[in-house]
Amino acid sequence: ASSKSIRLGKLAVKHLEKDINYEYSYGLMRDVDMSGFTLAILRQTTMPAILIEYGFMDYEKEAKLMLDKKHQEKCAEAVAKAVCEY
Repeated sequence: ASSKSIRLGKLAVKHLEKDINYEYSYGLMRDVDMSGFTLAILRQTTMPAILIEYGFMDYEKEAKLMLDKKHQEKCAEAVAKAVCEY
């Protein structure tokens, strides 16, 4: 991960944790740390890039949140704030 991607990721985590009341946060993790390999979708990028997982569909509480339009808007606004701050 480039230093620019890490900076953008930290800002996204900051705004998501501040604006979304999650029970817990996984924080910022590099793809290679999570899976042991880099993700193809991010591997060849030359611009700052992050992949955000807002939750997991197999966890009922998170699945309901992710389907909620207001929650989707809050997530989008938090990420937009991060991009603007970047």
